[in-house]
Amino acid sequence: MTINNTKVVDLNIKKDDRVLDFSDFQKQNIKFDINKLQEAYNQIVQIKKFDDGGGVTHFGAISLTQIPGDPDSIKGSKARGVYWTKPDKTGKEVSRDVEIDESA
Repeated sequence: MTINNTKVVDLNIKKDDRVLDFSDFQKQNIKFDINKLQEAYNQIVQIKKFDDGGGVTHFGAISLTQIPGDPDSIKGSKARGVYWTKPDKTGKEVSRDVEIDESA
């Protein structure tokens, strides 16, 4: 995966010297029907139970997509993908889990 560093903000510079560029943000005119979302959620949990995230505590997920031909793509690490966390008092951020080919 390649990252476009031209859009990355250097957070190590002084707060007063930071210039944030939000020109790539757009306000979307999206409305959600909460009642329909709740109804759909209730239908889903009748069919599919929450996955335990492959043993990861406090991880509940219902996959809405699946890699064609790969039923395991909605389980454990493959459902989560890479995430970043600060697991101890050092404050150092570390990567967890496995990368997922989102294009699949």
